[in-house]
Amino acid sequence: GKDGHIGSLYPNRKEPLVTDVQSVVLPVDKKSPASVTLSLPVMNNARNVRIVLMGEDKGEAALKGLLRKVSSAAEFPVCGVDHLKAAWFVDQPCAAALVDKIDTLEYVN
Repeated sequence: GKDGHIGSLYPNRKEPLVTDVQSVVLPVDKKSPASVTLSLPVMNNARNVRIVLMGEDKGEAALKGLLRKVSSAAEFPVCGVDHLKAAWFVDQPCAAALVDKIDTLEYVN
């Protein structure tokens, strides 16, 4: 999502901070009805990870996630996914917005 969420791991919540590999599925009570999501350790232990973004409003999020523009998974959960395992898929409007934004952000070391 444009806020950096992946699955139902949303920014500034406790779920992206879970590091226990035994915590496979996490309850999420952010909205109604409540949902469940895989934890970041489970996502990172997957053989393949696919991240899909659609829409012009996701271009900046794609850029931040791809280039690791935010250093904390707590702040931007998709940055907690092992980027060497992840394949990113974006539609044309998202790709166009990503290209438009590419010069506006600085790298995070």
